[in-house]
Parts: sequence; structure tokens; C-alpha cells
Amino acid sequence: PIPDLLYTQGVILIRAGEFQQAITSLQGAIEEGDSAVRRFHLAQAFAGNKDRDAARFHLKEAERMKLNERSLDEREISSYRSLKSELDQN
Repeated sequence: PIPDLLYTQGVILIRAGEFQQAITSLQGAIEEGDSAVRRFHLAQAFAGNKDRDAARFHLKEAERMKLNERSLDEREISSYRSLKSELDQN
């Protein structure tokens, strides 16, 4: 399915530091099927792209959709904590 491929591509692009491309891929995935985890990764991409307002918005949307540490893969919990801390500081 295309949304899953776009989502996977977005996560890979975040790890590669290609944040603008990641945003485009993740937005495409969300248009086809929104989820808390997809919003979390979109928030990461916006934070990496230095758009803190958009990052905050998408993280709040993810949490509204019931994202929490229990809903993440244990490898992503530290990223979630770091993102929350970074966005709470400013």
C-alpha cells in the first residue's frame, strides 16, 4: 500500500536528515490514513526542519490520538521523550 511506503520513506528520510522530504512523504501517508505514530514522526520531521510550531501541533495531535510511550516501539521512546522535552522548553 502506498501510504505505508510513504510512511517508511518518511522515517528513513528523518534518519538521513532530509527533513523537508520526510515532511512531504509523511504528509502524503497521513492524507491516506492518519495515525498517532505517523503524526509523531511528522512532528520529528518538522522539529528537524526547525519548524517548532508545526512540530508542537503534530505532537499534540498524536497525543490527542492517544500516542504515549506504551504505543511506541521501545527504540522510539527516547526520541519521544527528547522531542517532548525540546518542544516544552520554548
